[in-house]
Amino acid sequence: MEPSDQTRLVRKLRIALVLVAMLVGIAVIAVIGVLFYWNSYLLGSRGDDPFTRGPYVVGLTSTAAEVRFLGPDPSKVTLTAVAPDGTSVAAKAGTFTGLESGQRYLWTATIDGMGRRRDRS
Repeated sequence: MEPSDQTRLVRKLRIALVLVAMLVGIAVIAVIGVLFYWNSYLLGSRGDDPFTRGPYVVGLTSTAAEVRFLGPDPSKVTLTAVAPDGTSVAAKAGTFTGLESGQRYLWTATIDGMGRRRDRS
């Protein structure tokens, strides 16, 4: 191999190394951006929401519904379901019983008698 061929090979290898380093740098910036987006917008701030997960419905039959949640002491949480006609049903141990089949219910979870409405768009 002549010295000029070896010089070209070294130059091409340096250019390839610089391009690979730039590609790795762009990938690292992209990963940091995705992690920032995930933490800031997808996980988001839960604000003063006392629940770490839920409440959410886990079981449903024609006359009963089971609700679970993670967060505050279950003895402080009151679950209430209200039908359109105004009748209400309180849950015991996270389970609503005595629901009417085919009826829609609006249910709420309150802590120590305090609840707040949370709109989701």
